[in-house]
Amino acid sequence: MRFGLIIPSSNTTMEAEFWRMASGLATVHIARMRLEKIIVDELEEMEDQMLEAAIRIADAAVNVIGYGCTSGSLLKGKDHGGEIEERITEKTRIAAVATAKAVIETLGELQIKKLCVATPYIEEINELEKKFLEQNEIDVLRIKGLGIVQNREVGSMNPNVAYELAKEGRDEKMCNLDHGSCFIAFYCNHPEYVDKRFLYSLLK
Repeated sequence: MRFGLIIPSSNTTMEAEFWRMASGLATVHIARMRLEKIIVDELEEMEDQMLEAAIRIADAAVNVIGYGCTSGSLLKGKDHGGEIEERITEKTRIAAVATAKAVIETLGELQIKKLCVATPYIEEINELEKKFLEQNEIDVLRIKGLGIVQNREVGSMNPNVAYELAKEGRDEKMCNLDHGSCFIAFYCNHPEYVDKRFLYSLLK
């Protein structure tokens, strides 16, 4: 199987992480869209490059194309992720998946209706993420970000920063197995956030 992945140019982690997860199962083929800052204007400009990137990656005869950007697939509201998938598939005739829509589908499979959210984002992006989740019938109990603008900075962070941010919600008794789950919107920026030990420690 060949997996195509479209990511921001400044993302330094997803390519390596997908290779790690796909080892022995698939090959990973990357196309990048220019993005330096996690702000609305640049995310919108990045999406303008999406179809060109999709066409290039389709030349590798991939079986599926992933749009690897959480904030970039939710900023336009409830159906943004689905619209991205449809546009990519219409242009390439290849099945597509966008991060934000995949998050909603996974939360549905897990029957999670309440969330605390930890992000690296500025307040404007956090508000858009909160709106997106609530439009998809997810009750956001708490959302807190680090106010980071430079996307490359997120990938160089110590994973303990995200851990402590997520842990705040648990310590405040807002997010635990009884009251609500925690969505850590750092996954596309750092491989260690997918580590089972990291996730398990939040449930202790």
